[in-house]
Amino acid sequence: MSAPKTLATRIHDAVDDVTTRVEGIHRSVADFPLEMLGGITPLEHTLDQVRSAQARSIHAVYRLIRTVNGRVRRMTAGPASR
Repeated sequence: MSAPKTLATRIHDAVDDVTTRVEGIHRSVADFPLEMLGGITPLEHTLDQVRSAQARSIHAVYRLIRTVNGRVRRMTAGPASR
C-alpha cells in the first residue's frame, strides 16, 4: 500500500473511531436531562417517546457521517478497490 493510501486509510479509520466515541458521548449527554425529569415528574410514557425519538435522531446523524466517510473512503481507494 502506498504512503498516501495508508494515510487516507488512517484518516478514514480515525473518522469512524471518533464518530463512534462522539455518538456515545452525545447519547449520554442527551439522556441526562431525561433521566432527571423522569425522577421528578410522572411523565414516564412521554419521556419514553422522547427518548425513542432522540435515539433515532442521534443514530441518523451518525449513520450519515459514517455513510459519507465510507463513500469518501471508496473514492480515495481508487478504481481497483471499487
